Amino acid sequence: MGIEERLNQLKPQMRELADLNKRYRTCGMYHTHAGPGLIGGLIWDLMILFEGLDPRWMGINYDIGHATVEGGFGGWMTTSRLIKHLMRGIALKDFAWTQNKMNAMQSASPNALPGIMNPKYVPGWCALGDGMVNFPGFFSIVKANHFSGPVQLHFQYHGMGGAENGARTLTIPKQDVLTAMRRDLTRVREVMRNQQLI
Repeated sequence: MGIEERLNQLKPQMRELADLNKRYRTCGMYHTHAGPGLIGGLIWDLMILFEGLDPRWMGINYDIGHATVEGGFGGWMTTSRLIKHLMRGIALKDFAWTQNKMNAMQSASPNALPGIMNPKYVPGWCALGDGMVNFPGFFSIVKANHFSGPVQLHFQYHGMGGAENGARTLTIPKQDVLTAMRRDLTRVREVMRNQQLI
């Protein structure tokens, strides 16, 4: 099935979800992810899916980490402006390209095209400010967009004692995890303060 056909197939489901959200007076958010074969990674496909929907009931939870993976040089700038009317939430995470030590994309993206299932480099999630995401640039766009909504920090990087993978039992002291979380929060607050957002 082609991309356009698949998106058209999903449109009625999106409308049903928006209608359900309207009924219960809540807003659903589609979280963006990066990777081959994933809807929403490149953002333009969400523009097709969300066409005609009221953003009060269905919006986008824009993940700047994943957006930078997909459009590192300037694509994230374009997409964060393109969907400003649909951006209802922001997810913050950072990454650096790391050498792929296993066939990580095969399990993560089963719809990927043959021949690109085992890329040489993959995103390696890291502490905020230690990677490639341009947080000052992103928050300047957020400010220009007049964004008003939840901002979430995602702690999905190695060194969180298993918490990054949802483990219920930590392999490091709880205080070490809390210290890492505070460090990321402090860094985000500093960037937001510099943009006069807080």
